[in-house]
Amino acid sequence: MERDAAMGAVGRHFEALMEIGERPVGSAAGARAEAYVEAALAVAGFETARAEYPCVDWRPGSCRLGSGGEELPASANPYSPPVRASGPALPVSSLEELEDAEIEGAMLVLGPELCGFPIMPKLFEYYNPEEHRRLVSLIEAGKPAAVLAVSPHARGVWNVFNDPDLGVASATVPSTAAPRLARGSRLELEIEAEARPSRAATVSGLLRRGPGVASGGRGRRLFCAHLDTKHYSPGALDNGASVAALLAAAELAASAAARGGGGAELEFVFYMGEECMAGGEKAWLAARGGAVGDIELAMNCDGAGGRPGPTSLCFFNFGEEEKAAVLGKARSVGGFDEMERWYESDHYLFWPAGIPTIAATSADPHRFDRLIHGPADLPGLVELGLVAELALLVAELARG
Repeated sequence: MERDAAMGAVGRHFEALMEIGERPVGSAAGARAEAYVEAALAVAGFETARAEYPCVDWRPGSCRLGSGGEELPASANPYSPPVRASGPALPVSSLEELEDAEIEGAMLVLGPELCGFPIMPKLFEYYNPEEHRRLVSLIEAGKPAAVLAVSPHARGVWNVFNDPDLGVASATVPSTAAPRLARGSRLELEIEAEARPSRAATVSGLLRRGPGVASGGRGRRLFCAHLDTKHYSPGALDNGASVAALLAAAELAASAAARGGGGAELEFVFYMGEECMAGGEKAWLAARGGAVGDIELAMNCDGAGGRPGPTSLCFFNFGEEEKAAVLGKARSVGGFDEMERWYESDHYLFWPAGIPTIAATSADPHRFDRLIHGPADLPGLVELGLVAELALLVAELARG
């Protein structure tokens, strides 16, 4: 009976998120997603809260790149300012070459050697490798007319830059376009885009213990997922599936609490900002005074539910006995396995503070890297049965 309820709720919430579609921070679609989650939590019986913060609503228009009269495929990098620029291509393939080049006013072409990964925004404080900082610093100091980042991939291309504070126009092109961007090639780039001041909010729901129920010294159990997507991405696997799992789990947990009472307080958090600068995470932390010491268990779900499975769990600050107990619960509801520690998501808010923390994602999550941050992140990547199993596990952990 509970499995059927989980499957039905997961399907309902996942469909609603897919109808909203791409939901970047600050966008109208992002606001609709926030409202949907807030309403779902309220209906389930949670006290809801919003941690708002100022941000930018970047709205892309057309992006046209030409070389010798031929139009080349290109995608404006999110937050690029509009531009109309032309000139000879100036390709570079290393930081040392970039440092030595005279790039002011040039059509700078960053080779695939520099673009095999998304470059961290220059003001992102949680993770920002030195080579990323150096690349951004050299570009800003050099003042090129525009930057063209050549992906090492022909398909499944992610945007190399995603930085609201990088004031240089830029676009990403697939590897197939590289031969037309050779040194001296005459390039013409036109990007139409608009950036407006906006606001976004992390949405959370709190389920308190019933009146007269003793805590037994227990703290709060927190379950989280990010709600936003990259620009251009429908956000099915990243992260609509995990959001649907947590909303379904919240319904199951609230129903169980109404029947039996007791247990830890529950907080379900949906961050709006993981894909850009972690503004929603910072706003949520600020709203609770920067403290997370009341949390006895945290679980973050990101990119879970990918075909063909299974769902993978990794553990921080768990003893072997406690970890075995969680894995036992997981395997009683579905096909879960344990993976090596994975650091690249919102669970970084908890495990450094010594909080027992679980991260849930798809098996071998990096196999989806070229799909999840662009138009290919479609519902076909997701197995809803796996998502329902995750909802059941979260509901079980919520009970204690």
